[in-house]
Amino acid sequence: LDWLLHRTEVGDKARRRNMWSRGSWTPRTATLTSVSGAALSFRVGVAVRGRKELEHVESELPLPHAVETVDGLRDELLRLSAEPADKGSEPALAPGSSAALLRLPGATDDWSLPRDLWLNTTPYPREVREMVYSDVAAAVQAAVADPACPRRMR
Repeated sequence: LDWLLHRTEVGDKARRRNMWSRGSWTPRTATLTSVSGAALSFRVGVAVRGRKELEHVESELPLPHAVETVDGLRDELLRLSAEPADKGSEPALAPGSSAALLRLPGATDDWSLPRDLWLNTTPYPREVREMVYSDVAAAVQAAVADPACPRRMR
């Protein structure tokens, strides 16, 4: 619902209608109805002052970049959750609330923490150290190989 309030016409409409009369048109629920490569479609339940039932409004949340896979969708949703909707504002979602996106079903990457990982032991077991070191080395190599990575140090 936060994404819709910050990035779609539903949030604009709520701000306009509630400018003088707070709470007269308040979005309460959002249900994902369809996913395409370019946008997410939602059905938003809105509480209107004086009505018992929720009014339903259709809304579409465009993705910053078109996606073709579940991994691409997860990356775009993570990007949406981390970026502020407006310059100088806070991100639409609180930090840490996007962790559920990492468990998105259908993702093809095979990275996950082992079930028996104990990070509260000192010193860490050799397998844990090797896993962390190899992941960090792979990430550094990927960053250096990326053409967008700056080559000069300050």
